[in-house]
Amino acid sequence: MTEKTAINDINRKLDIIEHVNDDHHQELLAIAQVFIDPKVEHAHFADLFEQGMQLEITLEGQKQSHFVPFLTEGEIEFNVRQLAITAIQQCEKPITNSHYYFQVQQSQAISANFLRLWLIPLQPLVQAEAGLAWVFTLARFPQRPSEQQLAGQAKRYYSLRKYEKQYIDHQTLELAVVDIYLHNDSLGSNWAKSLQVGDILHASSLHYEKTAHLNTGQAVLFGDETAFPTLAKLLEDWKNPLAPIVISIAHQNSEQAYLKDYLPTNSQVYYLDQQNLTEKLIDILQQQPRIDKVWGATEQKTAKALRKYLRETRQLHAENSKVKAYWVKR
Repeated sequence: MTEKTAINDINRKLDIIEHVNDDHHQELLAIAQVFIDPKVEHAHFADLFEQGMQLEITLEGQKQSHFVPFLTEGEIEFNVRQLAITAIQQCEKPITNSHYYFQVQQSQAISANFLRLWLIPLQPLVQAEAGLAWVFTLARFPQRPSEQQLAGQAKRYYSLRKYEKQYIDHQTLELAVVDIYLHNDSLGSNWAKSLQVGDILHASSLHYEKTAHLNTGQAVLFGDETAFPTLAKLLEDWKNPLAPIVISIAHQNSEQAYLKDYLPTNSQVYYLDQQNLTEKLIDILQQQPRIDKVWGATEQKTAKALRKYLRETRQLHAENSKVKAYWVKR
């Protein structure tokens, strides 16, 4: 009988399960197809143990539960990652990155720390709710790059701010507007500032945040500059009859103006800097008599503490509470 030792740190376990289910469904399906059956149609990460993963799968229309043991001995996160890497390498239907290309139409500073790009898509745009992001290759090209030119290039996630129609060369085009937060001497910041009109950009994949749960109940939204484009899109398209509670976080007070034009009537808004951020965020949440739904993104350790509070104190399940780590403090 397979040994299954419970993981003592329940929040660590749930963080891993929720992250994989939300953001790595292709890798999860690959694990199921390689280590259970190549005909698996759907996979859900149900539980996690010291020795492996418990998956709920759909196979030939039937739901089943299977335990997939780890291949390595190490930290839990490492073991999950190595299982996924092995599955991707062995999968009969290998996961291949898509390719998305854009031409830079315009670049403009919209604040001291935000650069806005207007990008002409060189393929049909994907219509999506707030939370769409591309994984951009941090390079610029005079024409569509070859696979060899793309190999080894650094990549970064950047979120769609909005789609915008412009009349260009006697035709109306729908452009992707991407706002990039410039900070210090980072690779992404230097790349964004180097872009010129006419440059060809490449993105290797799409990422979708899950935000549909925000359409009902009392919602709380929070985020720092890295999440501002998604927050602005959420607020601009707000469908919930209840106004949200919004917590805007910025390193510099001048950047707090980013969201002000998109706040629904009767929104309750808090403005925070990064000083003692985790404690301040939890204090604000404790003041709220009702929290039904949450979406937020911030630094990794803060995100981890907030997920723990929302699970244990507010009893919010994963489908109603999406708290993302968008960056790691070095």
